Amino acid sequence: MKSLFSIITIVSFLVSAAYGQQPYKFRPVNQIPVEASGSNLELAWAGGLNSAQFGTIDLNDDDQPDLCIFDRTTNKINTFINTGTDYQYAPQYEYYFPANLNGWVVLADYDCDGRKDLFTNTTFGLKVYRNMSDDHLSFELQEDLLMTESGGQMVNLQVSSSDIPAISDVDEDGDLDILTFRFVSGGSIEYHQNQSMENNGDCSQLQYRLITTSWGNFEECSCGEYAFGKTCNDPGGRRQHAGGKSVLLIDQDHDGTKDLIFSDEFCTNIAFLYNWGDTENALFTSAVLDYPSSQNPIDYFLFPGLFYEDINFDGRKDLISSPAVFENFGQMVDFKRSIHLYPNEGTAGSEEFGFLTNQFLQDRMIELGENAAPVFFDVDGDGDQDMLVGHRGIRSGSGYWATFHLFENTGSGQAPEFVLIEEDYLNLSAVVLNTLQPSYADLDGDGKKDLVFSAATETGQTFIWFFLNNTSPGFEPVNPFPSVLPFNIQAGDHPHFQDLNNDGKADLLMGRRAGRLEYWNNSSSGNNFMFEIVTDSVAGIVDDSFRRELVPLAVDINHDGQLELVTTDATGVMKVYNNFLDTGGSNNPTQSFDLLIEPSADETSVRSRWGLGSSLSSADLGSQLPYLVIGSKQGGLYLLENLSEPGNGSGGSEFTLDMFPNPGTSGNDLITLQGNQDFTFLIYNSLGQLVYRDPGVPDQNLVRLDSRIFTPGIYLVKGISVSGASEVKKLIVAR
Repeated sequence: MKSLFSIITIVSFLVSAAYGQQPYKFRPVNQIPVEASGSNLELAWAGGLNSAQFGTIDLNDDDQPDLCIFDRTTNKINTFINTGTDYQYAPQYEYYFPANLNGWVVLADYDCDGRKDLFTNTTFGLKVYRNMSDDHLSFELQEDLLMTESGGQMVNLQVSSSDIPAISDVDEDGDLDILTFRFVSGGSIEYHQNQSMENNGDCSQLQYRLITTSWGNFEECSCGEYAFGKTCNDPGGRRQHAGGKSVLLIDQDHDGTKDLIFSDEFCTNIAFLYNWGDTENALFTSAVLDYPSSQNPIDYFLFPGLFYEDINFDGRKDLISSPAVFENFGQMVDFKRSIHLYPNEGTAGSEEFGFLTNQFLQDRMIELGENAAPVFFDVDGDGDQDMLVGHRGIRSGSGYWATFHLFENTGSGQAPEFVLIEEDYLNLSAVVLNTLQPSYADLDGDGKKDLVFSAATETGQTFIWFFLNNTSPGFEPVNPFPSVLPFNIQAGDHPHFQDLNNDGKADLLMGRRAGRLEYWNNSSSGNNFMFEIVTDSVAGIVDDSFRRELVPLAVDINHDGQLELVTTDATGVMKVYNNFLDTGGSNNPTQSFDLLIEPSADETSVRSRWGLGSSLSSADLGSQLPYLVIGSKQGGLYLLENLSEPGNGSGGSEFTLDMFPNPGTSGNDLITLQGNQDFTFLIYNSLGQLVYRDPGVPDQNLVRLDSRIFTPGIYLVKGISVSGASEVKKLIVAR
């Protein structure tokens, strides 16, 4: 039986065979420090979390339960290694989980082999993957559609994609049973008993029988209203809704019977029902609505999901709650603070839960609520890349709006370190916008990069806004209030500004929500802005119902002097296109590749999986090739190190930088910098601090410097060619 590692190898080979040799490859890393509110964010590049479903599983074969979180808003698995006292983000394990998970994921060991298996939603119910891990974590599809015996017939065991079922040993016989609210009416709970122990004497099989459609003899009628021992349609009650449900079983008083905690997608609170029955017949007679305590009840956002795992390494299972919604409908949920942790403070005789935080893990990440969108630019003119991050919005009081978060690079170009210095850069909260997607680009051709961004107003209209740059280097907007470009854009469109025809003005690549990619030429004159369409199907990318909400990025990935096109879309898969603007036909055709991810240094490359609703950016963060930075719908960022094979940086000849005399000799105050291409340059001292920035323009291949402006010492000179290639040389200044 093949392990997932072998399957990944085969899939990677088939992808390469289909597209040819793939020159582009990236690895997720967490190596660049980020600080916010005086604290180092240890999980800075973990991508944020929204609607989190918690489970534990041994990821790295060390017999310790690690953390696996499925986010319902992105359908993405997020993995964290248990260090014994903390959690470390470990994205390499995410690729061992099945692709295309949807709705919900429950990890539970059904065959009693000590390895947790995976239950998840499918169109007509649920499917099961068996944990086949040996030297690597791996899963094999065991049941494509789980069946149950009902009325003497085998039928599919139906679980709504909106639900989160309880998969637990209800009758305490050693195999896993399933509890789920009825698929049609939604008011009472179906009990599907696993017959494996009864039929086989062991727990190795998935053999289910529907025992009752009213487990515990109660019905939910509406939020906070229940019918015990009767139905909601009896006198004195009626069912008002049948929404999704999150079901959790817990033995509150350790009496051997399972008590019930559940929530409803139309309600903000949860209900705790004490089980007065036994393992064969549950019985509920009342509900507690301020659980786990009246001081800290779970009653704060729509549809709280419920999870029961040991989170703080003390051997007792804790209670975790996170919204179980697919989207932030009505902007009712604060996704920046959406994971509430209730540590277990009980004794041997009962479970009792305190309250610790409403930002578990989130307070250690770059976390902006939802739909983070980064861009990099030298905001303060010190020669290194700062980071500006937009997002969809954060609920504050009765309002919901987005701001720009500015992270200053307090390190250097070669060793960046980011510090959050402003949470409302340029005071955009006064404009009350949402869904900010920023770009830095020279709109008017004056040699200075401007801030351009798409955003929606409170009324739902989407526009492209901009601040023109008043200074260079650095950024200072001309006006305190953004202006609007005369361009038609709708919600779900994704603009990206880049000079595509080398005329000094930023053109527009527009990824449309229907899936096509448009190229608009910037034909503006001064501040009279105008864009004219060149093509509505760049690289043959047209409307596609399977790849909607296209997100484009033009970047020279491998420094070969040519821009590549990187795209993602609603699937979360990233693709790369060579020669994407070529119209020369068969002599230089466009090629497309799946962008490959190398999860860790010793793993086979796989297709990218970043979840639904990602954004794209690139940055020069000190390595030879540009990083990619993924903005996640989960509200955070992923950092990808570029492992691609470097090109020659010029499209024809390698960029070289020479300096002479080096070291300088006494009495010779001029140092000459000469490149084989036009270039600009930066000079750093031995501490990595920028001490000199080329004040000229990049149409020079020879520069003479007066060495007397530098104190004696060792310096690093970084030359940057017009094609984007760079070379660093050591310079010694002596007296």
